Parts: sequence; structure tokens; C-alpha cells
Amino acid sequence: MLLARLAQVSQEVAATSARSRKIALLAELFRDAEADDVPIVIPYLAG
Repeated sequence: MLLARLAQVSQEVAATSARSRKIALLAELFRDAEADDVPIVIPYLAG
């Protein structure tokens, strides 16, 4: 997964107050992520 995509989604999640939009953005990110990327993506988004 490209770091740019992860950063973009993170910014979009931070910019919206709609919980459903946040869920949709994150769901799409995780669907598209390679299995090896998930352990990296989760801590990045958490924090």
C-alpha cells in the first residue's frame, strides 16, 4: 500500500465528522490493503 494513500485517508477521516463516512473510508482502505500492510496501517491510524 502506498504511504500517500494511507496519509490521504487519514486526512479525510480527520476532516469529516460523519461517523458513517469515516467507516466507509476506513473500510475501503482495509479492503484494498495487502495482508502484509494491515499490521502497519492499524497503528498508523490509531496514533
